[in-house]
This record gives sequence, C-alpha cells and structure tokens, in this order.
Amino acid sequence: MVIATSEIPTYGEKSIYADGYLYVCGNTLVKYDASTLSEVAYYTPADTYPATAVTYDGTYLYVGSGDNHLYKIDPSTMVQISEIPMPSYTNYYSIDALVFTGGTTLFAFSQNGVYVQVNTYTETSTLIKNATGTLSMAYDGRYIYALRYADEINITKIDTLNPGSAKYYTNLNYFTGVQSSIQYDGKYLWINAYAPVLLVVDPLTLEIIEEIIVEDSAGRISQALTVGEHYAYVIVSDYDYASPASSTYANPVVYKYSTSTFDKLMEYSGDNFDQLGLLMATNTSGLKHSVSWAFA
Repeated sequence: MVIATSEIPTYGEKSIYADGYLYVCGNTLVKYDASTLSEVAYYTPADTYPATAVTYDGTYLYVGSGDNHLYKIDPSTMVQISEIPMPSYTNYYSIDALVFTGGTTLFAFSQNGVYVQVNTYTETSTLIKNATGTLSMAYDGRYIYALRYADEINITKIDTLNPGSAKYYTNLNYFTGVQSSIQYDGKYLWINAYAPVLLVVDPLTLEIIEEIIVEDSAGRISQALTVGEHYAYVIVSDYDYASPASSTYANPVVYKYSTSTFDKLMEYSGDNFDQLGLLMATNTSGLKHSVSWAFA
C-alpha cells in the first residue's frame, strides 16, 4: 500500500524501526515489513485525529495524536492497550515528538510549546516546562536535543536527569521549517535546514562543525532526514514557496553522506517515494531512534 504524501505529518518523530518492522505515522499508524515495505497492519487513534509521533520501549509502542492523546499499543497486534492521560494545557493541542529514554520514562513534545515527562509504568504524566514548540528531537543516552520551531534554528538541550533545567541555544543562523529534523549518529547531531543544507553539530558545544550544501537550486526544499551510525540520507524535492498549502513534493532526490567524512556517496532520483523509502530502509540496522521519510 502506498500512502499519499499529504497524509503524513511534516514534523516530529513520525516513524520508527523496531524488530524488523517500520511504523509510520499518518492518518493512521501503519506497520510495514522493513524488507518489502508491504503493509502488515495499522492502528487508528481512538480520538480519530492523525497519528503524529511514535516511540518504542522494547515492548510497547507509544503513539501521540493530533489532539493531545498518548496511546500504548501492542505492536504484535496493533491493538490499543491503554491511554495515558496527559496534562491539561490550553495551548497543548498535539503530541509532535516522542522519545523513550530508558526504564519507565519517555518524553512527549509539542510543536505548540510544552514538553511532558511520562511514567510508562504508572501511566502518569507531568508537565515539565512551557517552551518554544518542538519540531523534532534527538537523544544521546542522557541529553535530549529538541529542535525548536523559529525563524532560525534553535536547540533546547535537556538533561534527562534534571529535565526542568533546559538550556536554550540560538546560535545556528539558518531558517527552520516544518520539514526540519534533528538526528544523532552516535557522535554528532545532524540538522536539515529549510533550504537543502545539512548541518553537523557538536553536541557538547552546539557549534556547527560542518555545513553541507546539498543543493543550491531555487524552489527546492529538504523534506526528510534519516541518520544512522554510518550514513545520513536526506530527501530534497520541488516546493512552491508561493503556494505551500497546495505544493506537491515533486522530482525527489535522495542524497547519501558518510557520517565520518561528510562526503556525498550517492544520489538517487526517482519518480516516487516508494523507491526512496526502500533505499533508506537498507540502513535500518544503523538507525538510532527514529526515521523521517515520506511515500508518494
């Protein structure tokens, strides 16, 4: 089954690889066989809003919805086990990014401006802080790096041992759009800027150590980023800046980079995102926590 691009949210942690399967958020959470990309099953959030984020704790999937609901799902059956209540907050209308940090703890982020700590054992949640909205996040085993939605790239660095003590950095002078993502390769942070640019960032200093110009063509946009231990992939496609609501992401190209040398290793252009998704799936063994991609 092929999912239309318009059905897939353009922000947050919208897919994850686990136990040989890919779980992709859209109007539903779809389970794919990672080898064939054939659909296995799907889950539709009980509130009927789109699935906007997903994470995995080794046993269960946790799925966020567009209406501030968090669901616990059995991945073998794609059946809902329970709903974890989320804090009441007037501006908190969706769960746009999720990360499991070990034990019984996961964090939920909203593009609209808050983050929440969740205890998966007691199924309770705590509002930690009101912050600038989060598009995407990366996790290095202790710190969460939340990519914030703003005119320039901003990162919130959160110590999971003391999650209330967030630090904000605004020194990356590139525009971030809803397609931007932050990923961790085991050593560095990678960010795809709104223009087709990849930034490699030192997680200790949050300074840019490498700027990769993917394309310099006008009207092209970086749509998705996937980073594994050895390779980084970015999808670039046409985009109508004058009419973003009606844009179709056409003429896609996927670029493959070495995470050690930052060299471009390959580029692939195709007529559909099925082939691009299949290509990106070949690197699933090296993926850290989440993947961002699209089908058309």
